[in-house]
Amino acid sequence: MFKTIHPRCWERKLVSARNSKIHGIGVFANQSIAAGQILARYDGKILAAEEVQCELAAGNRYLLELPDGRVIDGSAGNELGRFFNYSCDPSAHLEYREGVPLIISSRAIGRGEEITIDYGFDPADVTRFPCTCGKANCVGYIVAWPYHAMMRRLYRAPGTRGTPGNADREK
Repeated sequence: MFKTIHPRCWERKLVSARNSKIHGIGVFANQSIAAGQILARYDGKILAAEEVQCELAAGNRYLLELPDGRVIDGSAGNELGRFFNYSCDPSAHLEYREGVPLIISSRAIGRGEEITIDYGFDPADVTRFPCTCGKANCVGYIVAWPYHAMMRRLYRAPGTRGTPGNADREK
């Protein structure tokens, strides 16, 4: 089904990219969106293992690891998928259908709301990626949901509400 529908068909109607308070450019709802809607696909160049290390060292923030271990460089793609910002309280998620990484709404999203996802980062080297989502439950760093509690214990003082880097102040 997805290979026969051009991805721009849903992108132009449901979402668009514009300036974001979270980080740079974000993706916003053009209209009310129900849970379970396809919002965009994550497109880009599949990288070899040595290319991934070079891109990480260069600070590329558009890398997405697929379930089979391959990595897509979204900065080389033409889709809106690369512009979805991270949030500790995301409104969408990544799902793989027919081998295509798609961004799907997880809940109802209001018109004009920025749509966010959980990138699923593990905690390795996490302090390099502070979170700026501004949510009340922000853990301070971009890290997958299963690690939120651990990150709160390790890196945040009680009552800091989304302020990253508190571990540095405690030293």
